[in-house]
Amino acid sequence: MNIGILKETQSGEHRIALLPEAAGALVAAGAAVTMEKDAGAKAGFSDASFVQAGVAVRPDAAAVLRAADLVIKVKGPTPAEFDAFLDGQALFCFLTAAKRPELVDFLLRRRITALAFEAVQTEDGRFPLLAPMSTLAGRLAMSIGRDLLRDIDLRRVVILGGGTAGTAAALAAGSAEVDLFEIDTARLRRLRPILPSGVALHPVPSPLLTETVASADLVINTATVPPGSRTHLVDRATVARMRPGRVIVDVSATIGGAVETIHRLTTHEDPVFTVDSVLHYAVPNIPAIAAGDASRALSQALLPYVRTLARHGLPRALERCADLRRALVCRDGEPMNRSAWDTRP
Repeated sequence: MNIGILKETQSGEHRIALLPEAAGALVAAGAAVTMEKDAGAKAGFSDASFVQAGVAVRPDAAAVLRAADLVIKVKGPTPAEFDAFLDGQALFCFLTAAKRPELVDFLLRRRITALAFEAVQTEDGRFPLLAPMSTLAGRLAMSIGRDLLRDIDLRRVVILGGGTAGTAAALAAGSAEVDLFEIDTARLRRLRPILPSGVALHPVPSPLLTETVASADLVINTATVPPGSRTHLVDRATVARMRPGRVIVDVSATIGGAVETIHRLTTHEDPVFTVDSVLHYAVPNIPAIAAGDASRALSQALLPYVRTLARHGLPRALERCADLRRALVCRDGEPMNRSAWDTRP
């Protein structure tokens, strides 16, 4: 199998999905690995380090795609990349297909077989490729919030969602008072022994939510609510009651989702907008801030799955590995697991 690694083209996205040592392990196992020039540079990994591992470096994406049976990226391809793909190729990356209708059309029209990093799921319900990115995003969200508050002391934090990102944010809160709201009561019970005793846990819905958010210095949203929802965990009226200079960091980065006032997504170059004197941070790919660490964590988690695909080929790998079957978004352009379409990182 020829595995192609593409350079990321989305704004602010500097991660690479496989590190030189992972690519080298695939080469040692008999795969051919081809990489676009400078694909790892912004994460701190030179072309020379990949060449030393046995990777063939090509000058552009088109040259990589011409040789690739399986294409590996961090984020799904952008419209500018669509034409370079070959009909019937296989793609493995963070797709977030439910948010990108133009990507869905491309996958089906070009008969792509696509697997979503975010939908790879183990038998016991874990998401091994999503989890390390969510952990990093939660930690970074707390750091970003502190920085945006500037001269305001961080005394009270509200975290919406108690999944991997929300838990990581709570653990990074230090001495601040934390209120964490979570809809899954079973998850709340599991969180209690994990989190510090100073973290107050609340079910959703809760009569305390509005008042708690209104008095918070920092709100971190990790909950997934569909874009354009009619109901929100934090509505416009609640944001208007927050004190000037306070901060909302939306890790889920969904327009009109959990936070009504997230009316647009932002970028690493221009990360913040203000509504009612409250700063809103809505960058979709927070882990890219720490591209080296994020790439290392992703590569380590990804390698066993790519090794399985390389060793057995796509059809047999899907037969043998239930984790990969759950991540199958489409096969030869035919929609497959609906749950994989709807899973979001």
